[in-house]
Amino acid sequence: MDAYVHVRGLSKAFPVRRGVGQVLRGEHPVVHAVRDLDFDIAQGETVGLLGESGCGKTTTGRLLLKLVEPTSGTARIGTRELAGLKGAALRDFRRDVQFVFQNPFDALNPRIQIGRSLAEPLINAGVPKAEHADRIRLVLERVRIKGVELLERFPHEMSGGQLQRIVLARALVLEPRFIVADEPVSMLDVSVRAGILNLMRDLQDSLGLTAIYISHDLALVRYVARRTMVMYLGSLVEDGPTEDVISRPLHPYTRALIAAVPLPRVSQTRDPLPLRPGTPDARKVGAGCAFVNRCPVAIAACTAERPPLVTLPGGRRVACHLMPAATQPRPPVTLSPAL
Repeated sequence: MDAYVHVRGLSKAFPVRRGVGQVLRGEHPVVHAVRDLDFDIAQGETVGLLGESGCGKTTTGRLLLKLVEPTSGTARIGTRELAGLKGAALRDFRRDVQFVFQNPFDALNPRIQIGRSLAEPLINAGVPKAEHADRIRLVLERVRIKGVELLERFPHEMSGGQLQRIVLARALVLEPRFIVADEPVSMLDVSVRAGILNLMRDLQDSLGLTAIYISHDLALVRYVARRTMVMYLGSLVEDGPTEDVISRPLHPYTRALIAAVPLPRVSQTRDPLPLRPGTPDARKVGAGCAFVNRCPVAIAACTAERPPLVTLPGGRRVACHLMPAATQPRPPVTLSPAL
């Protein structure tokens, strides 16, 4: 079966302001936000995109939604190649893909009532006004919000959980086929997150949505995504079934990421994080592995050559020169419950 999302060699570099010395030397520094991404997402599949802040997760989501243009590479969503979309074709594309924002308090215009916010995507997409009321009523039922009086309220008159449901309803009102959710519950209280995540999971199953969840939260990804891709400094370093990636990580960065998860009890102890001191810098990416400066097991080849993303038996993909060592069986990693 053909992939619904097909990405090959996708890269994005942002120019940065040059200092006087760089201008005189003719240098053009850039931030390598995303580098040579290759992945597919099947129709109806839910994928988690995991990594620390600054690794390129959000830029990847914006590239898939054509909110920013790639420096190089290609992306196809359904039957549409993103590179050639403009005009009416781009407007039709917007109906099939939607974004769930991280902060529901900033995602809605504070001066516009909820009903108007929900109608705005329908207006922009050219949906006849006669259909607006029925579509809004249906989408409110789907996100489990009762009471049409809420449509007359302003965002400040609603709770965080209600606002996130409204943001989700606004993304679903056009009946999209692909959803990009960027940290969809990070701004909510822990007591509210469970209900929102259960709702999103139910909607994916009932509507057959293809979805990618962007997060640095292992528990969230583990709960909603059947497959997880791990990013570091703009590159994919590991990709596979979520339970396998979390319980038996292969890449040194994935192991460090999971080792950083806080333990649920103070009495428990753990070994030091498997990292060398250092800070990632997307402006200074060499020819080798992006993780080489922090990797505790790096070898000479890691500096000289960038490791390819190799597919292992069982479908997992890992980008590491130490594949023979990395593929040795490891004991499962125990995490606290997802919720």
